[in-house]
Amino acid sequence: MGMHIPVRECICCRNKSEKKDLIRVVKSQDGFFVDTTQKKQGRGAYLCRTCVRDANAFKKRPLDRAFRQKVPEQVYTALAEFAKGLEQTDE
Repeated sequence: MGMHIPVRECICCRNKSEKKDLIRVVKSQDGFFVDTTQKKQGRGAYLCRTCVRDANAFKKRPLDRAFRQKVPEQVYTALAEFAKGLEQTDE
């Protein structure tokens, strides 16, 4: 028998992917942040790399819907910066 591979759904485009291929945003007592280790405690939401790279994907504010509260603009800015880092590593 093979090992179980966790699958998660992107909150923006609703496509399902392996957990390791998605970017996790966490809401904890300290606030919101991008979880690069995918092991931090708190409520998490997953975004695929395509949605993070697409600036138009955040117009509907998917993190606000996922966490059921207003997410600070700094989180979306941090995701945009994270996306720039992804583009550099993909080249």
